[in-house]
Amino acid sequence: MKVLKLGFIQIALLALGMQALYAQSVEKVHDITGYTINGDYYGSNPHSFVELNGKLYFIATEQQSGYEIWHTDGVNTEMMIDLAPGYDGLASNIYKLGDNIVFTARVTATGPGSIIQDTLAGVELYVSDGTVAGTRLLRDIFPGLNQYGNPNESNIDLEHGLLDTQANKLYFTAMDFLGNYGIWVTDGTDTGTYCIRPGLQSSYGYVSTTYLLGITGNKLYYVYQNASGQQELHVLDVASHSFHFLKNVDVLNNECIVKNGKLFFIHSAGPAANKEFWVSDGTAGGTLKLSDTIIPYLLTTTEYNGKYFFCANVPAANFNQVSLSSRMAYTDGTTGGTGFFENLFMGINVNEPIPVYNNRLYFCGADTSIIGGFVPLDIYAHFGLFESDGTTGGTTLLANNLSQANTGSRLYNFFEYKNKLYFKSYAQATTALYRITPQHSIELVNANFSSRYALKDQNDSMLINLDNDLITYERYTSGSFAAGKYELFDGDHVMQFLIPHHMNPHETLSSGPAKYYKYKGNYYFSGQYDNPQLSEETGYQLWRLKIVDDELSTDNINSKSIISLYPNPAQHELRVLADEKAQYSIFNMSGSELKKGLIIEGINNIDLKDLPSGTYTISVINKTNNRSGKKFIINK
Repeated sequence: MKVLKLGFIQIALLALGMQALYAQSVEKVHDITGYTINGDYYGSNPHSFVELNGKLYFIATEQQSGYEIWHTDGVNTEMMIDLAPGYDGLASNIYKLGDNIVFTARVTATGPGSIIQDTLAGVELYVSDGTVAGTRLLRDIFPGLNQYGNPNESNIDLEHGLLDTQANKLYFTAMDFLGNYGIWVTDGTDTGTYCIRPGLQSSYGYVSTTYLLGITGNKLYYVYQNASGQQELHVLDVASHSFHFLKNVDVLNNECIVKNGKLFFIHSAGPAANKEFWVSDGTAGGTLKLSDTIIPYLLTTTEYNGKYFFCANVPAANFNQVSLSSRMAYTDGTTGGTGFFENLFMGINVNEPIPVYNNRLYFCGADTSIIGGFVPLDIYAHFGLFESDGTTGGTTLLANNLSQANTGSRLYNFFEYKNKLYFKSYAQATTALYRITPQHSIELVNANFSSRYALKDQNDSMLINLDNDLITYERYTSGSFAAGKYELFDGDHVMQFLIPHHMNPHETLSSGPAKYYKYKGNYYFSGQYDNPQLSEETGYQLWRLKIVDDELSTDNINSKSIISLYPNPAQHELRVLADEKAQYSIFNMSGSELKKGLIIEGINNIDLKDLPSGTYTISVINKTNNRSGKKFIINK
């Protein structure tokens, strides 16, 4: 149990995390001089965030040094090391392995001003403890010079590397001196960096390639090109480093997923490149075709009641001007256990999994059996919300018209937050926010959740769960740069703040959780301005969504203290334990002060009977102006 201790006032931090007592804001952390192409300024493009030894490390490009590693503590931001002065030093993402970071870099050891002088290498594998002195070449996989006198490059592919977090190892492919790609592993040490599976020379005169597909448990699946130029599916046991041939199949490496030891993938079969749905359990006998007619969108896959459910394209003859239909489909990993719901046309986002909530599946769709047995051109007008136990008999329509325009709607962006399932409904340029409760009721949260952005395409705002702290989304007034703003939403209350300098949230916060990194309670991301008429145009830079105030940094946390705020959630009374006399204020999530008073040393009972259910913050300040704060919930 961690307790924030500032002065003599103690307030416990529970698992929900501390929220700021001040207005949330988006602010630029640092302006790194980026690069210019044909007169257009593109900024520094910060990405690949990793936390190490209390600092946030990331890759950014600077006008003089190119792509290099930078770090920030939230106050000071600077380049860690200039690996290749005048050139792009970094060539990959950053991975954390133990107390080090691993990356590929281009080092010009003989160049003027180079920091690393002990080696001559092209793009090779490096390791660092976050300091200049602790940054060194980990392995020169392709040593020596080429025919032009330049360092050889091993073409290490860390972008598609597979990180085994349990074993603290990174698997990747790299090219050896024969021009063949093998599988390598590293744990960030010299002895732990070696080739597991060497590349094979192809008799067809081109390099033998290896593609890593996914890792699940001890099984690492990969595609290997043999000496005859054929694609082979293999599995590697990461514990014993033994590998086994599974099947000659042409795996589409962007259409595969791993689930519980199994690889589900799409095989491109025959000269017409017809697609087939396959599965492998890591054995030759267990690598088999499931269907040549049910072709799933694998990113929608959800495991439920011993089966895998997904949205799939299924050919049918009775569709009106539609040759393929998106249907609810399933598999148990066998041919006989693979099928689809014939009368359920699905209208979901093919890049998000089907949600499971309250032990049921939820999705957007239309029952074609009640609309003539075919898919009409105006199918969106027939979409509704379905609940399913995974069987046709247990699939029911909960709501047929979740549209404020009464014209039917697309339902998408499903995810669970605070024990409720949220989703968006879009129809006629209007997006509403709904949620499903544990009692299976449907509640309208916001009838005008997000307006279209007039200067953008039809992709509206994303709904994102920020590490279960807050939901954030952007909302626009059509046609106006100045009207752009973000809103934070905790399930009950909305907190608003303007976007500074017309920053474009479509390219940053609304792009998805993959572009966030939570550091010291705040959310760091790459952002940019979006109005070319502005003189302060700076391209992509390092920004943060500031939730926790710097005064309430985790540096002031004392883990040996005792809880002093309870109960949480509270009902009619809140108890605060203080070591001295102090003032307190209670705010709602819009920042309005609702109650204030004095507390004395010992246990204080604060009456909450006049406050409705909701989320609040309490601010406590002592006579030396030391301040502490805590978020709490009233549930009546």
